[in-house]
Amino acid sequence: MAGVIPIPPVPSAVIAGFSYRKKAGRREYLRVSLEQRGTQTIATKYPVDGAGVITSLTRTDGLVELGEDR
Repeated sequence: MAGVIPIPPVPSAVIAGFSYRKKAGRREYLRVSLEQRGTQTIATKYPVDGAGVITSLTRTDGLVELGEDR
């Protein structure tokens, strides 16, 4: 890390521009791209899931956290 001070992630609320079903009681993280539409930030889910999809790391802006209660 060459002495660089890490910058902590800054959580922010966004609007989901996609639908997604997940198991109840489970926390999930989805790779998303962000788009500004006026004053709203819209999150668009990367179309392919899976840990082996390296391109999703370079073509997305961050992660959306879906809590257990969602």
